[in-house]
Amino acid sequence: MRHEKVRIGNLKLGERENAFNEIRILASIQDQNIIGFKEAFFDEKSNSLCIIMEYASGGDIAKQIQNSIRKHVIRALKVLHKAGILHRDLKSANVFKSSNGIYNWEI
Repeated sequence: MRHEKVRIGNLKLGERENAFNEIRILASIQDQNIIGFKEAFFDEKSNSLCIIMEYASGGDIAKQIQNSIRKHVIRALKVLHKAGILHRDLKSANVFKSSNGIYNWEI
């Protein structure tokens, strides 16, 4: 389960209504490609709306993309270092994705 807190006290009336509408929408939709809504409750101590969602153990897609790119870049750096080449311009603008999904390093 994943837990999210929304501090209601800081929200304007319209924003509060939007938060409750979002919960209603989440509760009404069930699909294998949408993180499942479990429950929502109000925590008076923190003046927060708590939303309990299904836990996605694989993490968010940004982490997966970063890990994939990191693997390709590290492999490329190993090849360069093996050849005795030191790349002094390490930046994301020098990484390109080929049509077959492989990330290539521009030297």
